[in-house]
Amino acid sequence: MTFSDFAKILYPFCGGGSKTPDFVISLFDNIMEEPSNDDDIEKAENDEYNPFRTLGISTLEKIFSGSRTLSKTKVRDVLSHLDKEKFEVYINELTLDSISLLKESLQSSGHNITDNQTPATCADIFVSILNDCVKPTSLVNSNETLIPSYLALQNTIPESDLYLLMETNNVCPVCSKTLVTDKNNNSLSRYAIAEIIPSSPSEEQRLELDD
Repeated sequence: MTFSDFAKILYPFCGGGSKTPDFVISLFDNIMEEPSNDDDIEKAENDEYNPFRTLGISTLEKIFSGSRTLSKTKVRDVLSHLDKEKFEVYINELTLDSISLLKESLQSSGHNITDNQTPATCADIFVSILNDCVKPTSLVNSNETLIPSYLALQNTIPESDLYLLMETNNVCPVCSKTLVTDKNNNSLSRYAIAEIIPSSPSEEQRLELDD
């Protein structure tokens, strides 16, 4: 699961109507320990303790959407101030109904958990995403040429698509055909993702789309 996938799962329950850039910042705020020394306190006063607070709105929006990956340097900074229990408390502050619905969303992603396990599981997933982010990219040998391993799996389903596939129940919204096929125990894509809302709408489209 990518950070974008994780953030999109949490947003309906933890977003509270906030804009996605603010929500990305809040997730990192709640996985980092409170500033404990003069240097960190000064950074917090200048909005620099959480390294993702220094990013622009557009960059944070791209991180949420999945079109931009997390900076390894910033993730290492977060990991050096990690407080997993704080994130568990953050999730545990949700209503019981929200926690139950969040559990169901995580179960759809392959996590067999109970309501009581949901806060700790969310914290574990977040920490795992951060740790995976700073790991070096594994390589495979193809015709004596080293290439990133993910390039050898281009026909498989990227994790960034899973959220959209869940929304459509793996069925095309237009023709109702199955979007994913299985071959040799691999899930292969039979789809192309198209924008519903144009990224740069005209003034006429803006008026039609409204909010």
